[in-house]
Amino acid sequence: MFTFAAAKTSLRNQKGFSLVELMVVVAIIGILASIAVPSLNKYMAKARQSEAKMVLAALYTAEKAFNAEYNVYDARFGAIGYKPEGKLRYNHGFTGGFIATAVNGYNPTVAPNAANINTKVATVCSSNGVIAAGAANTCTLI
Repeated sequence: MFTFAAAKTSLRNQKGFSLVELMVVVAIIGILASIAVPSLNKYMAKARQSEAKMVLAALYTAEKAFNAEYNVYDARFGAIGYKPEGKLRYNHGFTGGFIATAVNGYNPTVAPNAANINTKVATVCSSNGVIAAGAANTCTLI
């Protein structure tokens, strides 16, 4: 037979957490998260800035090497030997610039169009862009 005294002792023997203990743990996790999130945001911003600096430094190096060889800057990424790898976070490139030709001593394997020899061109890689096969001066989305 079930008695009131037996029910009272069985409730005392149960294991678990009280609501107050769980609320304290949630409050501690909230405090730790409020401290950690701003630090994580600063770290992510630094990483993005480093990526942008790396991409610009690679583009600068490719342009300077091309200029040292042909005494002219070329606006086409493929012509200067610049090929970004992976998925890009930022747009990069430049607007305006000339295309090197045989007059400058540059003999590409694929001749530029007659319409854009000695004309200004725009070379820009879009976000998440890679250089498309056969496109000398553009980057296209994946």
